[in-house]
Amino acid sequence: MSASSALDSKRIVKNTLYLYIRMFIMMLVSLYTSRLILDILGITDFGVFNLIAGIIVLFSFISNASRTSILRFLNYEIGKDNQSEIRNIFNVSVITHIFISIIVFFISEFLGRWIFDEYLNIPIERLETAKLIYHLAILNACLQTIQVPYSALVIAYEKMSFFSLASIIEYILKLLSVCVLPLFAIDKLFSYSLLLLGISFLILLMYIFYCRKRFPVCKIKHVKDWFLFKRIWEFSLWSLLGNMSNVAMQQVGNIFLNIFYGVIVNAAMGLANQISQAIYSFVSNFQMAFNPQLMKSYAIGDYVFLKKTIIRSTKFSFLLFFLISYPAILNMDYIVYLWLEKIPYYSVSFCRLIILSLLIDSLASPLWIVMQATGKMRKYQLTVSLIILMNLPVSYFLFWIGMPPDSILYVRLFINIILFYVRFKFVSRMALITGKEYIYDVILKIFIVFISSVIFPLIIAFLTDGLLRLFSTSVSFIALFAFATYLWGMTSDEKKYAKKYCLQKSARIFSKKYFK
Repeated sequence: MSASSALDSKRIVKNTLYLYIRMFIMMLVSLYTSRLILDILGITDFGVFNLIAGIIVLFSFISNASRTSILRFLNYEIGKDNQSEIRNIFNVSVITHIFISIIVFFISEFLGRWIFDEYLNIPIERLETAKLIYHLAILNACLQTIQVPYSALVIAYEKMSFFSLASIIEYILKLLSVCVLPLFAIDKLFSYSLLLLGISFLILLMYIFYCRKRFPVCKIKHVKDWFLFKRIWEFSLWSLLGNMSNVAMQQVGNIFLNIFYGVIVNAAMGLANQISQAIYSFVSNFQMAFNPQLMKSYAIGDYVFLKKTIIRSTKFSFLLFFLISYPAILNMDYIVYLWLEKIPYYSVSFCRLIILSLLIDSLASPLWIVMQATGKMRKYQLTVSLIILMNLPVSYFLFWIGMPPDSILYVRLFINIILFYVRFKFVSRMALITGKEYIYDVILKIFIVFISSVIFPLIIAFLTDGLLRLFSTSVSFIALFAFATYLWGMTSDEKKYAKKYCLQKSARIFSKKYFK
């Protein structure tokens, strides 16, 4: 391993640790907050809140696409250490996102009336309140859009310590807002939405202050580089197509659930998304530490390190998510029972199916990051977006013929498998990795680990119940998984690095200075 590769690996490990601390705190706070807010608002208001939040996400996909574009260009120029171009990219991004926030505001306000009047199935007594929180949610989306260039700058420079701190503060403030909610005399649903708007404003100020103090490139000035505007917007438009299809698949699907089954099923889907996203955060934080290295190694032409990073990030993304998700799938009914007092019907089924879909996504994520690094997005995004959007007509047809609500997630799981294959074919055609290398170094290894570790815990799950099942399946699976991963899932270099890292940490813990 070269000196630069070793340094990059250490940075990845360090950033991963910061992100995992962030993730653990966020997960605990998020799950407890969800339980509190469900108890305070009730199932109906909670379903209304998730429905409105979903609509806003549908309109704010533009900012998500531009975030992807900014990260790509920033990482590319940081890899080349081109400070003047980094400064220009940041300034163009700030101007662009102020403009985007204005667009999001007017489009959301215009289309919102039509959606409320024609499509949404909301109890009449909560309709006016739903419209009020919709306006607040629009403003919240605009603030988060303006924050995008600042958070992208932090991630691109791999300052995960601040990124983690800001996220932790945000989630703690959300928990505190729920705790004080019973003290408000006015409508609880409106009060909660107002508090969330205030939190978004504080976090935006926090990012602006940090970036201006920490990064010399963070100085707002007028930029007349129209070619740079054009490059960023062209990339953003193709990213926009991908983000639009993903958001439409999730949020229009949520509207379909509302039309056919009402807000109670929306509440179940909202809870399922929170649980599954909390679990997926284990792997998304890991991938966030890898993503800048994927883009920077492509920018400087270090294709050997890029190939190794693709293989490692893909393999360990799947294994890490599998480690957390399989015990959760086996014990989801008991986990939801421990977490919630009021359990909306279909919550358990939704959770399991979403987790299975995300398990496939964990394999695909490094592949689409590499495609972003190449900048060759047109054909890729057109193909992937069309496949993703197939979720909608198929799901609507199944609902129309009377299939149950969870059929929408069976469709998503099947299409995610197709998407994974398509994404891999695009990357392999770029000659960045061959099919033989990918099958041998990734697919075969995770398949052996999978088969070696799932059968015995599954047998235990059938023979036990409750807390005993949760404990016995988790312990047996973790033991089998650790053994199989070390024996068959890791290369000799990865085993050496793991041994060296563990020995260094153990030596530090048991050194004399800790006992003085």
